[in-house]
Amino acid sequence: VLRRFVERPLGGNAAIRVDRAWEVMFAAGSDGTSVLGHQTHVRVEAPERIAAIAQIEEQRQTDAMFPIALDRSGLVISVGNTRDKTVVADAVDTANELFARAHAGKAAVDDARRDLARLQQAGQSLFDRLPQDLFFPEGTPVREVAPIALPGGARGEFELRYVAHAAADGPWLETAERTVITRIGPDERKSLERWTLAAI
Repeated sequence: VLRRFVERPLGGNAAIRVDRAWEVMFAAGSDGTSVLGHQTHVRVEAPERIAAIAQIEEQRQTDAMFPIALDRSGLVISVGNTRDKTVVADAVDTANELFARAHAGKAAVDDARRDLARLQQAGQSLFDRLPQDLFFPEGTPVREVAPIALPGGARGEFELRYVAHAAADGPWLETAERTVITRIGPDERKSLERWTLAAI
């Protein structure tokens, strides 16, 4: 069973939490391994004010992510029919597009908290991609920081942290945790993603 827990802040002390699980199986091939699977569980916790959004997330099907192709060393090379790569630069590009649209015609930033929410939205796009060594962890913690130039001369940044651990009885995943922190000045928001893999 592959399980993924995600917690995303909504401002203040509110957060949306999504717990999802899939039954998976590994099929060896000449060029690597295919991970096949289907969703078996989903639970969403969210404040009442976004109950409609939570319901959409709870009803969302995720089986299209399979098959996941791994190369001979166990690294993810494609998810569903899409090539997969984790690139912080893509989140930076997304943030720049969001700020350009939001601040069109404005001379300066007048609401840093609103901009922090936009930055967080862009940073969470990193969770749309699987960690490349998710199923067979390489064991090396990752930390990347990418600065963002905001309208009006303000500065922001993404910080991505990732650490994964293999099982005690083999090289496959036991737990992995990925954190994305978005900052503008002293304000920051932290989103968390946790993966586990366990035999049925």
